[in-house]
Amino acid sequence: MQSLANCEIIMDIIEIEKITAANKILELDVFTKDEERYRFVFDSICCIRYSIENASLTRFLEFRNFLPENIVHNCVYIVMESDYIGYFLKHVDDKAQIDGLMHYIIYDNMDTKIDVLTNKRPVLIKI
Repeated sequence: MQSLANCEIIMDIIEIEKITAANKILELDVFTKDEERYRFVFDSICCIRYSIENASLTRFLEFRNFLPENIVHNCVYIVMESDYIGYFLKHVDDKAQIDGLMHYIIYDNMDTKIDVLTNKRPVLIKI
């Protein structure tokens, strides 16, 4: 069963202000509850899904119904036992890019949700 866990980078994200993706690199500029700005850099992304659609938000809210007590509510999560990874693996031709694949969800207070499949951990830069 899928579940959410906090990523090693924990912060309360008010807004994802900018999204840039090209050449398998995703950059997200975020504004936090502490009034700081950071850039997440995901290198070697396999797949991203940017969503404000009702179906995706409903799926995410189902995750949030079973959150552990210590989880931050607007943050970067890792999806354990991800159905999205399973779906991706059924449709990908290049099997070399799937070693150690992780499913991250980045969620802000404005209901923006971004799913990222990558085999590298994100880097955080203060901007």
